[in-house]
Amino acid sequence: MQWNQARLADTKLYDFLLLITGDDALVLVEHYEGMGFEAWRQLAKRFNPSGGQFELDMMTALMNPTPAPNITALPSAIDRFERNLRTYEAKTGRAFPEEWKTPSFTKIVPKSHLEQIQHKFQMGTRDYATLSGQVKVFSQEAWHSGRGVDD
Repeated sequence: MQWNQARLADTKLYDFLLLITGDDALVLVEHYEGMGFEAWRQLAKRFNPSGGQFELDMMTALMNPTPAPNITALPSAIDRFERNLRTYEAKTGRAFPEEWKTPSFTKIVPKSHLEQIQHKFQMGTRDYATLSGQVKVFSQEAWHSGRGVDD
């Protein structure tokens, strides 16, 4: 390594990892005594995977998101879905197919309001960003009008 502080940083990283990890992660770190950079690489390999299985799991989760229990919980469910989209795209280097976003999105919408979303889609609102934006505004209005649950 072309960094004159590498050995000191390697030791300090190892000490830091010993302090912040627990259970299986700690056992893994202890296996690489004094080698903080290698312990970090092994932690990333085990707990932040990428590759075929990760991609399959993420696609499955994106295509089958957890439905919001009610209309007032919908904005946070949409935010989680969009965070998962960004994670998938960042990790795989590929965009989630735009035409799959709306069908996945409909699985988030509570059954009580699904018919309204399907009607909007049938009437031409097919763009995911527009559809999700309209639904967020509607659900926030429902929350503010007092029909929602306590936050």
